[in-house]
Amino acid sequence: MTVSKLPALYPLLFETENVPRIWGGSNLGSPVEGVPLGERWLLSSLPEKETPVANGLLAGTRPSELAERYGATLLGKEGSWVNIPLVKWIDTRLPLSIQVHPNDEMARRMGEPHGKTEMWYCLTSAPEAKIYVDTRKHLSQEELREVIETHQLEDALGVYTPRYGDIIYVPGGVLHSIGGGIQLIEIQQPSDTTYRLYDWERTDANGQKRPLQLELAYQAYDPKARVKIVPAGEGRTDSPMRLQEPPFTVANYELEPTQPQRFTQSGGCRFYLALQPVTLGWTAPNGAEQQMLLPSMRPVLIPAILPSYAFCAEQERTLLLEFSMGL
Repeated sequence: MTVSKLPALYPLLFETENVPRIWGGSNLGSPVEGVPLGERWLLSSLPEKETPVANGLLAGTRPSELAERYGATLLGKEGSWVNIPLVKWIDTRLPLSIQVHPNDEMARRMGEPHGKTEMWYCLTSAPEAKIYVDTRKHLSQEELREVIETHQLEDALGVYTPRYGDIIYVPGGVLHSIGGGIQLIEIQQPSDTTYRLYDWERTDANGQKRPLQLELAYQAYDPKARVKIVPAGEGRTDSPMRLQEPPFTVANYELEPTQPQRFTQSGGCRFYLALQPVTLGWTAPNGAEQQMLLPSMRPVLIPAILPSYAFCAEQERTLLLEFSMGL
């Protein structure tokens, strides 16, 4: 089917999926078979785990199908399905395992298309909450092995107290863990590969420990990779607050009621997520002006073919996240 015979593109919303996790909190809904919800997948192009379109004529279409059918009109001339990030809403009551993800180089050696670099946007954080990122001092792979074998990993990790609005860049190869009492938006390369080094000696409902992947974790660990943190408030004089590290660009904007904020794009698609409902208006390819209500905490994909659009807060001032990947 040619693009001309396909439905005209418009801003795309996606179905969501709740995922139970042993460390999950209570903000995403009720437990499933006794396991709390830890993640809500807001957007995914992962094979076998894709989130289909939720609105309009393309409802039910998978992201991979969109990329194949629409190509550059959806994602831009340089775009492909790997430019569609995996976006999660994370809610923790307990800390995640101390883990590491492969970078692009290791992932390709393992037969995967790319690694798993992440970017977090902190939504809420209990006063005592913490994240573990990097190590307090640079460790070689052999030194990391020794730290694990002598049960000193927790003491070797760097600790940061997150606050609402912090943006945290976690490249593949970095040791990390999200502590308990935190909600955040996680934007990542479309990969679900995680290697655990330590899981706090906990067991599941059946008394079983989750498996570790130590040898793969040692291989994935990159002593040169470093986390980057933009604390909330920095960069506000040069609005919007922005972080750009490969392969992501993330920015936030404050939206006011009755004051639409207009955006233009060229060369590729963009993604947006609002913390409260907002109105999205855009100019269709045929020149018609259109509008839709963007629900809170639901990412929207603005196709590359739509160069001009605007967001406006509905009832109260709210934050709008803008992000793209690899463009």
